[in-house]
Amino acid sequence: MSSKQAVSSKEQEMLLCYNGEVLIFRLSEGHFAGKGPAKTPVLHVRRMVFDRRTRAFVQKSTGSFMLKEENSHLKIMCCNCVSDFRTGINLPYIMIQCKKKNIFRYVLLFLHRTN
Repeated sequence: MSSKQAVSSKEQEMLLCYNGEVLIFRLSEGHFAGKGPAKTPVLHVRRMVFDRRTRAFVQKSTGSFMLKEENSHLKIMCCNCVSDFRTGINLPYIMIQCKKKNIFRYVLLFLHRTN
């Protein structure tokens, strides 16, 4: 299951079910400690698992990735899973559209155990 629609705002979020976990992708403007907002966008990823005892989702891990797309209009286009043909492992990915002066560029990021 994945979120299919593209969203556009200063902060965007999409969910993806992956191996019994929920991945939450959040794209927002970066914030640096003590310096306030910056123009560098950051992609945050949270892994959530369902705890049957408490009947709630709990955070398992987090990560973030700085996109080098300053002053660009960014939009999460999609997130889903794809199989790596070399290993046969199912990997989650996210595709981000970067628009700057009517030029479109796409960033495709894959998540795997090492990152």
